[in-house]
Amino acid sequence: MRAFGLHQPDGMPCGAPVPVSEADALAVLAEFGPTTQSELVRHLRLTKSIVSRLVDELERRGWAQRRTATVDARLAALDFEPVDDGLVETVVADEPIDDEPVGLIQEHLQEEAGRFSRGDYGDPAAIHGDDMPGLADLEAGADAIAIDYEAVDDGATVTFTTDDPHLVDALHRWAAAQTADHGDHAE
Repeated sequence: MRAFGLHQPDGMPCGAPVPVSEADALAVLAEFGPTTQSELVRHLRLTKSIVSRLVDELERRGWAQRRTATVDARLAALDFEPVDDGLVETVVADEPIDDEPVGLIQEHLQEEAGRFSRGDYGDPAAIHGDDMPGLADLEAGADAIAIDYEAVDDGATVTFTTDDPHLVDALHRWAAAQTADHGDHAE
């Protein structure tokens, strides 16, 4: 603590006392950008309730801002189906009461399909980590993967197709990691 000057808040760059937990959270946000509270729990190795209070304090100080996720994975079912020439990802509303969750899913997956076709897998990397299986190969081989978006009645489908067996394997590994990370909401 003394080596970093944390015992002297007036010597901190912001001139205000900053508890170590808040400094750690700010470091995670600086490194990874927008992050879910679940990701903060994982990175900081703190309980959900402590991270919730921590984010409350960061928000009170004006150092962080809560935003509602576009698609809440708890309200959607994710299906990753490995196929011979790639992968079919389907996301549907668990219990669509009205068109709003379906529309959010469709909008989100259409945006993701556009980013993926440019080799931008930043969104899954932010959620699952940069070392996610298959991710680096997918980013590097983006030009060799055809990506098609299709709206379906209760959600949307993104189909990844490639002739490259190495990229097919990367898609399958990436899908398996997503399925494992999303738990009960993915198959």
